[in-house]
Amino acid sequence: MLSEAAFRRQRQVEPLRGRLSGDGCIELVAADKSQADAGTAPRGLLARARHRLAALSGRSR
Repeated sequence: MLSEAAFRRQRQVEPLRGRLSGDGCIELVAADKSQADAGTAPRGLLARARHRLAALSGRSR
């Protein structure tokens, strides 16, 4: 079983997964299938995704 600190680090590193859509855009999907099915995600998930994408593209704030 993971320690609480390890669990938090794991959640921070992989809250989202990306995939390339047919039109060349990156689609972000919740890593947890139950969240994707329910249409919900943890608070701040989209903000973290934007930050990660900006960092990957060299446009970090």
